[in-house]
Amino acid sequence: MAGVEVPVFGDHEGNFTELKERIGKTLLFIESLTPTQF
Repeated sequence: MAGVEVPVFGDHEGNFTELKERIGKTLLFIESLTPTQF
């Protein structure tokens, strides 16, 4: 969508702490994009 390579995070979380970390990484990536990239 933004014309950038999307990071790939494994799907192997074993608990909610690890899941929250994955969500945090995803949000950081999304927030790093600028409005002009959309």
